[in-house]
Amino acid sequence: MVDVFVDVSEVFGQESAIKKTEVMDVDRMVVVNQEANILGRGVSLKLVRSFKYLGNTENKLANMSDEVDIRVQKMRSSYAILLGRLCENHYVKAKTKFRAFEAIVLSNALYGSSTWNIMVRQIERLESKQFLLVRRMLGFTWKDFISYEKLMELAKAIGKKIVPIVGRIRFNRKKYLGHVERMDDSRFPKIVLHGDLF
Repeated sequence: MVDVFVDVSEVFGQESAIKKTEVMDVDRMVVVNQEANILGRGVSLKLVRSFKYLGNTENKLANMSDEVDIRVQKMRSSYAILLGRLCENHYVKAKTKFRAFEAIVLSNALYGSSTWNIMVRQIERLESKQFLLVRRMLGFTWKDFISYEKLMELAKAIGKKIVPIVGRIRFNRKKYLGHVERMDDSRFPKIVLHGDLF
């Protein structure tokens, strides 16, 4: 079947790199790095637990756990890039810090979130990281006890609103839904969305 796929792809000008091709089994527990019994052009394809596809990490359990780990790391690293110059610079206004935080840190964390199938505990993990970084940005250390509500009040006092991750994901989903609804009726995403109505 893989060879047929490669042959048809080549007819349409698509080259397949068999040496780079990996297989992921989502039906049963398997050993990582075990050679799969699926062949492509006579080469045994490598069996993996996760892989990157269109900017997202897919895993054999078909959940968001690996992707959330990566997004938390991206939040941390993008905050670290802005750390000395902006986020923890006492000469920069808090409003400017919040704008940069939303534009860079949160956009890295939530890229593609309109199509996520995410669980509550994973959202809580992202929100925990968001509020930890906001605490640092406002000058609080780990020793200072400050609730999420107090952080939101402080942000409101300087004219900014902290929107929790769950609110941002819902907003992104609504935007994407509107985008799909405006598509032509022949487009596949719209057909899938209204599939039970036709």
